[in-house]
Amino acid sequence: MVMDYDVGELPLLLRNMTDSVGLVNGYRLERSDPWHRVAIGWMFNTFARLLFGITLRDIDCDFRLIRRDVLKQLDLRSDTGSICVELVRGIELSGCGVVEVGVHHHPLYGRSQFFRFRSPLTTVRQLVALYWRLMLLPLVRRNWRMSLWAR
Repeated sequence: MVMDYDVGELPLLLRNMTDSVGLVNGYRLERSDPWHRVAIGWMFNTFARLLFGITLRDIDCDFRLIRRDVLKQLDLRSDTGSICVELVRGIELSGCGVVEVGVHHHPLYGRSQFFRFRSPLTTVRQLVALYWRLMLLPLVRRNWRMSLWAR
């Protein structure tokens, strides 16, 4: 089996998983993908960081460790590429510590299942719903509560 990450680098992540840390997230030191995937990945990460206020530099790097108790607190609903945004934003909002570790990325052979016509459209739809649920709805609720107190 060919993997894009080296499991031999797991000790790097484990060393950073302390009692106060809920997520140790890898970031690719160099992305070993075709240029179009690198460009799309950069746009996705930039867009998600700006829109959702995420501080991690590589949201969709799937080489990460997450504490089970932190993960159990999340109400994850996405089933497309937006799951990484929902996961990372939820963990950052939880208040637990987040650490980033540089990892090596290796070329993966085969075709991505994401780059079909339907998948990106579904991801965009889920990102809009996620933005409403994680970013706008809390503002609406807070303003509504404040208006009740002002009466």
